[in-house]
Amino acid sequence: MSWRNVPLSDLASPTGGSFVDGPFGSNMKASEYEAKGVPIIRLQNVRPNEFLAKDIKFISPRKATELSRHSYAPGDLVISKLGDPPGYACVVPQNAGSGVIVADVVRFRGNPELIDHRYLSFYLNSPVGRQQFLSLSKGTTRTRVNLSNIKTIKI
Repeated sequence: MSWRNVPLSDLASPTGGSFVDGPFGSNMKASEYEAKGVPIIRLQNVRPNEFLAKDIKFISPRKATELSRHSYAPGDLVISKLGDPPGYACVVPQNAGSGVIVADVVRFRGNPELIDHRYLSFYLNSPVGRQQFLSLSKGTTRTRVNLSNIKTIKI
């Protein structure tokens, strides 16, 4: 048996909706954040192989229902599209509960028969994974990778 490189899209869950990025700016504004409610994952919560559960912001349950297409659940993999560098990835821990991601975060659900999210997180944060993100990045002051490019990353 030999290993082969495949695009991340080939490892997606067969049920659909595997790749989702957050809502665009006008659909979720910082002015809509609340003291409690449904948590949101922002860039500062996604670190290499680590979910930082600090300074968590919330939106109302009604707003979360409106944005349900952009939801996450424990066990999902989340990836930063923006940053210096972009492409940090981590698995949402069980104690984080469910919620909604922001515009510059991608939620990925892989086919569990093909990929383990923990392995994928370590791979994406490895020098090989980091290099792929850097080669796909655009921008000079705010480096970003778009969702279409993330789907092509070779695993």
